[in-house]
Amino acid sequence: MSRATVEDATVELYADGDPGTGTLPAGLHLPAGTDGRNDWSPVGAPTPAEVAGVHDLHLVLRRGLHLAAVAGAKR
Repeated sequence: MSRATVEDATVELYADGDPGTGTLPAGLHLPAGTDGRNDWSPVGAPTPAEVAGVHDLHLVLRRGLHLAAVAGAKR
């Protein structure tokens, strides 16, 4: 991720339903810093075990975040 602002930022991952109404299995808070638009950093958050199987996923990026890729981890 990279960010266009130096404010606190969040990433929310919703399983099923619309963003903001589905199950929120993971959220990631990125504290304010000096990251810039071209300073990419990997970030990650664990999801609870009950979110196994196939789901529709919605990512909500708040406060000027930029996303390059999404990858799942093997358990």
